[in-house]
Amino acid sequence: MVGISEEVGKLRLTWFVNMDFGGLIPSSFANGALLSLMACPLAVARDAERLALENGMQKGESDDLNSITSSSPLESATELKLKAELVEIKAEMARKDEELRNKDRALAGKVEELKEDASMIVALQTQSKLAASVGEKEVELNGAVLDTERDNNVAKEKLKAELADVKAEMAKKDEELKMMKAEVQELRRRLPRS
Repeated sequence: MVGISEEVGKLRLTWFVNMDFGGLIPSSFANGALLSLMACPLAVARDAERLALENGMQKGESDDLNSITSSSPLESATELKLKAELVEIKAEMARKDEELRNKDRALAGKVEELKEDASMIVALQTQSKLAASVGEKEVELNGAVLDTERDNNVAKEKLKAELADVKAEMAKKDEELKMMKAEVQELRRRLPRS
């Protein structure tokens, strides 16, 4: 693998070798094959160095790779356009971020309102359940009162009937007593007086 370093005319060469000999010692043939394979990246590095020199990049001229792009007016105009687009995109992203933050704040406020509404609804449901149970208890009590009044009226009627029976019986007894008194007086009159 070949890479161009930051210094002009210098290349960085990195070799990656991944071989498994399976525990065998490489022969002279394997050594020769490996060395020829490793020579391939050197050729690529030499070609890259030659190409860099042909493009006007000489060893003592500049250490900065960006000087190549700034020397060409076409590339600098393109680069300026890209930078301007990048600034516009960043500004647009910042504006959209702020919009999203505002929306998040608004949504958080609405969530709080909905939570308050939900707690109020739960309180109202609890209150209506309590009112319904109180209403049911009142109906039960009214029914019990009506039943009690009905039972009291029935008991009063029974007592009145019994009282009337007792009065009738007492009237009969009074008549019997009056008759007995009359008989006793009659018997007293008939008895001699001594």
